Amino acid sequence: MKSTNTFIHLRPLFVAFVLLTQSLFHLHHAQGETAARSDDFVDSIGINIKLNRTVYINNWTIVRDRLEEIGIRHYRDFIWLTDNPTYLNRFNYLYDELGMQMLGLWGPWEYYFPSDPNAGHIPSNVVQKAITAKRFLHAIEGPNEPDLFWDSS
Repeated sequence: MKSTNTFIHLRPLFVAFVLLTQSLFHLHHAQGETAARSDDFVDSIGINIKLNRTVYINNWTIVRDRLEEIGIRHYRDFIWLTDNPTYLNRFNYLYDELGMQMLGLWGPWEYYFPSDPNAGHIPSNVVQKAITAKRFLHAIEGPNEPDLFWDSS
């Protein structure tokens, strides 16, 4: 005699019921959630540039044009570059013409150029540079990579 289990025949019906219940539950909760603005997402994107690097110095017009094309609003670069009129003009251009704001990076200038008396990575000098950059400065990051470059003693 063949044994028949009635629950085996009901298994597909049970699975369909569970899936339907879950989808209705998720549908109910999804209706109450407001979608995020795509503009907020775009505003969260940035790019790391170093305008003092040779590739950027020699190709400024290309770099400028590409930054305009991608349409991002934030970039990360060294805040100490504001001491140099060329870089300050470029930062002002990025802000005035493209609406881009800087995340000012500082440190460890002393590591790369220990003989430079204007290294300026003590906090008071960073504050002064932030005042110079206030038109286009969004935030200050720092100090940069203290675990790699700075004396921990």
